[in-house]
Amino acid sequence: MSLRLRAVRIFLPSFLKRRHFQNLFLITAEAFGTPMPELEGRSYEARLKAFASFTRENALKAAASGEREAAGESLFVKARAFGARLRSSLGVKTPADAMAAARVLYRAIGIDFQGTPDGDVVIRSCRFAAEYTPDVCLFISALDCGILAGLADGGELRFERRLTEGHSSCRARLDMKGGRR
Repeated sequence: MSLRLRAVRIFLPSFLKRRHFQNLFLITAEAFGTPMPELEGRSYEARLKAFASFTRENALKAAASGEREAAGESLFVKARAFGARLRSSLGVKTPADAMAAARVLYRAIGIDFQGTPDGDVVIRSCRFAAEYTPDVCLFISALDCGILAGLADGGELRFERRLTEGHSSCRARLDMKGGRR
């Protein structure tokens, strides 16, 4: 594991947390073809709430306008590039590193992500679950699929169950052998 990844596992400085979240918000807005809301002067928690509202509203609009597939693909592609940039900057080399980096990233946005080197993923709590319907969660998970594919240098994330469907946790599997690249 690289020194940078070890360091952020122990302590993620506020400026890095804000920068990565800002980038995540920006790529999401770009994927929807919608300007990002103004975040200046808002607390980090208020920014997370704005992200939840923004993603929910835009997912619903994409579904209503028939743009769901195109928007979902754009979310995936942009999130995969974001994950690849994180992989490079954090020195991610192995599947275990990819899962450790994902844990850091998700923890910073209020998601209890746990992943094993062989690809099992469990999310016990998610700050967005209360704001998303199962359909919105399914749609927005294109971000998760892209980020994990970028961090792992390929692969396909498949959810088996979700908090938004009434389960006690999300369960997913990252197939690192194949899938979208």
